Amino acid sequence: MTIVRIAVLIESIAAQMEYVDETSHRVLLVDDDVRITRRLKLSLARNTNFVVKTENNSLKVLQVAREFSPDIIVLDLYMPGKNGGAVLGSLKADPELRDIKVVFLTSLLTKEEAGEHGKTISGNLYMAKPTEDRIIINIIRDQLTNPDLLAA
Repeated sequence: MTIVRIAVLIESIAAQMEYVDETSHRVLLVDDDVRITRRLKLSLARNTNFVVKTENNSLKVLQVAREFSPDIIVLDLYMPGKNGGAVLGSLKADPELRDIKVVFLTSLLTKEEAGEHGKTISGNLYMAKPTEDRIIINIIRDQLTNPDLLAA
């Protein structure tokens, strides 16, 4: 069995056993690269306080966000169909979705430019791609647990 098949099997088992309680945070991962969303989902699944959903089609993000009600969205900036900035604009225009925190992932910034805690540009938090999963997880935790942090 290949590593990819094992990862898919683990992901499907985790989805079937998904447990949500009042302390669980909902995270929506959006990237057109399935490898990125799958890897991040598996990393986040190690923490029982996260319920994770992935979406690889930028045109479906609003529908998925309405159905899933995420607390935070980790959003790729450059995607086919609708870029991350346009997705953010659509989220902010929707009264039901406008308060969801958003963290952008982008290859436009280097790790040096973004730093370990991300970089705020025009009121939005950006993380460089690729970034270690543990750093992204820490940013997600910080955004969800500290109400004084910038909400995109």
